[in-house]
Amino acid sequence: MQQLEMFTNPVLEDSTQDNMVFELMLKAGYTLTDKVEKTGNFYSIKNGELLIAIEDINQATVDNIISLRPKR
Repeated sequence: MQQLEMFTNPVLEDSTQDNMVFELMLKAGYTLTDKVEKTGNFYSIKNGELLIAIEDINQATVDNIISLRPKR
């Protein structure tokens, strides 16, 4: 049951958004020294090359992300 739970909810209860952003950055091939900015409901990595949305987002946020034309 514990292994099954890890697949259905991979986020630990005490994980912070910053920790999740850094993990996703590393998995995408970025370094911890790359520039990170929080813009509204999402994070912009390396001047918009990568955009990460962790919080609940609405259509306005999606439209904003699309207009920025991230590489990833």
